[in-house]
This record gives sequence, structure tokens and C-alpha cells, in this order.
Amino acid sequence: MKRISIYFLLALAMMSVNRKAEAQQHSQKFCYRQLTGNVGTQLHIIMNLVKVNDSLYGEYSCLFTGHLESPWTTTDEPVLVLFSGKMNKSGTFRLREDREWPGDGGPIISGKYTDDGPINATWELAAAGIKKEPFKLTDNFPEGSSRFSVQYLADRAKLIPDAKSPMATIKLALLLPFAAPGPWNADSLHAQILRNFPEKSFARGTQDNLLTMIRQDFFNDYVRDNRELYKEMPGASYSWELNRAVYICYNANHRVSYGIFSYIFTGGAHGNATHQFSTVDMKTGKVLGLADLFKPGYEDELSVLLTGKLRKNRHLPGSHKLSDIGYFTDKIQPTRNFYLNENGIGFCYNQYEIAPYSSGITDIFLTNAELKELLKQPW
Repeated sequence: MKRISIYFLLALAMMSVNRKAEAQQHSQKFCYRQLTGNVGTQLHIIMNLVKVNDSLYGEYSCLFTGHLESPWTTTDEPVLVLFSGKMNKSGTFRLREDREWPGDGGPIISGKYTDDGPINATWELAAAGIKKEPFKLTDNFPEGSSRFSVQYLADRAKLIPDAKSPMATIKLALLLPFAAPGPWNADSLHAQILRNFPEKSFARGTQDNLLTMIRQDFFNDYVRDNRELYKEMPGASYSWELNRAVYICYNANHRVSYGIFSYIFTGGAHGNATHQFSTVDMKTGKVLGLADLFKPGYEDELSVLLTGKLRKNRHLPGSHKLSDIGYFTDKIQPTRNFYLNENGIGFCYNQYEIAPYSSGITDIFLTNAELKELLKQPW
């Protein structure tokens, strides 16, 4: 599967630019919700939803409870899916998946958003002939799950004091745990997110001023690198953009798996998008690595599984190599950039790691059934 981040990026781009939105918490404008729902008797959805003003984003996973005729035609299986969308003044929303579908036939979730209580929605999947199947999304924080506050900042700055000046824009959405299960606390996860969210270290960065410091640093770099060039060559494009957001992949059984999406454009042919994942054991505060999940000596067999799954997803015949279709290697090694969900483990390879920029971000998902002989224990 190629994680392309197009719809997610558009959703971030449409978030309003308003300094008053800075670092607000526990507001109906900004919230994180974990929701579950059943589409008929066929599909069970677990959704981690983030609301920022009138934009919605997050990830959901699907568990099949019945027979559904090949809905995931591009991957042959359900995976953890990034989604995003907008809602109008009445709360009506439309969510789309962030991955490629032939003929724009991917799933669409539509409905009426409510701050409290169930959300009435419909599930539409043209590829499987499903047209607006009604279902209900209900808040559900299972045992061992954590709750998160949402902070948001959006701003823009001119390169020079002129109405036609190029601009730098920044949009940041930060999730931080404020309640954790059991007698332990969320301090370790809280500190780790604060450390991982910025691209550079801020010695004085705290929950209250981190977003402001990232903004100021980005704008300072923008002016420093471009103002004199603009005076010499005013016809060129000098606009910059930074979008960064935290999202939750898995939040149950005393484990939190989260991602940080980042898109940055500082000139050139194109911007650069990345997904960086971490998983934390909320009982111990430990950041989990592959060795914590897999039995000793897992590396070679896991590489075989990853290579085989990527070949399957790319419909590559046995006589062809991955390098024949542009990959830098014919054998995919495990990456530390992985996430958990209810169905299994996803391994994310950002642009240029195993393939050129044009191939996008490669996400290889292995199900619990495929991994059962390698895992130390299920979660």
C-alpha cells in the first residue's frame, strides 16, 4: 500500500489560520475521540478521531465480522487507514481515505457530527456496491486506553511588508495525554511526544510554549533564507509551508501507538511528507522496539514476510524483482518506524528509504495471523 497523504494534507491546509487557536485545550473546537461502530453485520470500525475547528482527521481500522466481497481491492485486506474531511456549519461531514483507489472508488464516511453522544453516519463503498449503509459511531475508551487533549496553532508571515509579499504558512496539531489508565501516569508518553514533535530540539520547549517556539523558528528561518534573495530576484516563488499533526493509531490494552505526520515545503520542485511512528507501553513508560514484540531471531523471517507482502501488494510476478519496478532493494528489511493496531503491525518506509520520491510512502501491513509464529504474545 502506498500512503500518499493527499487528503490529510488538504484537510490540514483548510484549517483556519487564527492565532487565537493557539494552545487551547479541552475545548469543543479541539478534541480527540475514540469511536466504534458496526456497519451492518459485516464490518466493525475502530476510529481515532481528531477535531480541529471544522476539520476532522485521524485513522481507523476495520475488523470484518462477516462476509464483504473484496472491498479492499488494492491491498486484499483491511489496514490502518488515514482519513480526513471537513464539516459545514450544521456539522455535516464527509471523510475520505488517504490512499489511492481506482476510479475514486474508495470508502466514504458521511454523517452529522455531535460533540456529545453517538454520531449518525453512513458508509459508502462504490468498489463493493455498497451505497450509504447507515451506522452509528459511539465513544468508547476501552480498558487500558488513554485520553488526549488537542492543541492547535495556525499562522502565516509575510516575507516583506507588502500586500503582494510571498508568505510562509504553518499549521500544527499536537495531541498530549492528560489521563492514563491504572495507577501509573502519562508523563513518559507526554514527554516523548513533546520531544518528537519538533524537528529540532528546543531546550525550553514545554507544553505551553512549544507550538509558539516552532512557529517562531520556522518564520525566522524563512526570513533569514529568503529576504535578500527576494530583493535580488523578486519574480521567483518564495512561499514556504509547514504542516505537522499527531494522530493515534492504537489506544488500548495499556499501549499507545501514535504517528506524527509532517509536510514541509521550503522551495524546490516539491515538498516532503513523512510519517514517524512510536509505540509506548503505558504501564512501564517504555518506548517499544521490535525486540519487545518479536521472539529472538525474528529478523530474517520478518524480512521474508515484508518482502512477500510488498510483492503481493504490487502484484509482482515471481520472475520479477522489486528493483525492476524502481525499488532500491529486492529484500525489505524491518524498520523501526512501525505502528500497532487491532489487526496487526504496519511498517512505514518514507520517501527515498526503499524507493524514489515518485513511489510515495510505502506502508507494508502484516496481520496478526501472518505474524503469530514470530510474536512473543498477542496484545
